[in-house]
Amino acid sequence: MTNIKLIAFGFIPFLIGWAMEYVAQLSSYTTSLPVLLICVLTLAIWAAAAFLFRKTGTPMYKVILLMNFIGFIDLMLLGAQELIIGHYLFNEIGIWSQYFYMPVMVPMVILLWLSSIPLFAIYCACFLSLVFASFIGCKCAA
Repeated sequence: MTNIKLIAFGFIPFLIGWAMEYVAQLSSYTTSLPVLLICVLTLAIWAAAAFLFRKTGTPMYKVILLMNFIGFIDLMLLGAQELIIGHYLFNEIGIWSQYFYMPVMVPMVILLWLSSIPLFAIYCACFLSLVFASFIGCKCAA
């Protein structure tokens, strides 16, 4: 049952990203969201969840792997879209894959304007930040 909870928790960034887009659409993009705060809170929630799952006695490697399983699948979808297909899909898969990293990615997009870093590299950095947050949460529980 813990495995299912860990994998299900992996959908949380998608829900936060979808909520961010929904609020932005409601406001007709006239108000700015506190994106840095949302990013920090998302990573804090991710670390707190890893802490709580680790406190239940689940091994650290299992918590980190299963919490980030959905993120890894999403990263593979993004890589296929950007590196192989050459553009993002205009269907549910394309939208879902972009919403997933939105809560963590928005502050990192500044790197795009500062240099010529490919967008997929920023997605990889977002994935690694989620893995790192879950690692920190697990280490604090040990």
